[in-house]
Amino acid sequence: MMSLRSTSTAAAIAIAALTAAALIFPIAAPLPAALAQLAPPPAQPKLPDREMVRRVGSLRIAHIKFEGSPLADALRAVTVAATAADPEKKGFNLVVMPQVTKETAETKIHLELRDVTAERALETLALLGGVELDYQKFAVIVSMPKKAAAEAPAPPAP
Repeated sequence: MMSLRSTSTAAAIAIAALTAAALIFPIAAPLPAALAQLAPPPAQPKLPDREMVRRVGSLRIAHIKFEGSPLADALRAVTVAATAADPEKKGFNLVVMPQVTKETAETKIHLELRDVTAERALETLALLGGVELDYQKFAVIVSMPKKAAAEAPAPPAP
């Protein structure tokens, strides 16, 4: 059994060894800061292309009506109506991802809009159909929403 004095001596030796090691191998940054440098940077949210948002928001649709149209067809009809309203007749590109057509095949749109921008019409359809819009430089991309991390299934318990 160690005496109190030998325990104190052992503790003092351990402290001296740690202090000497710190002098020989100094830590340049606190541990959390050093670990943060090793970790990849957090993903930045993708921002919509301002020019595409401006273009789609500038095209006004006088009247558009859907009576039981599939979501993908309604989205495409907005691009046709916007192109017709565009003085340059350029409109904008729309990319509907295949999973949208597959997963929303049963979604029927019943909607009538008057004097709206193409942007507002697309946003309304996206809300009704449960899809996301991504305004890119070359097109508006329609996709299914990404699953939140909280919705992901929990790993099995060991």
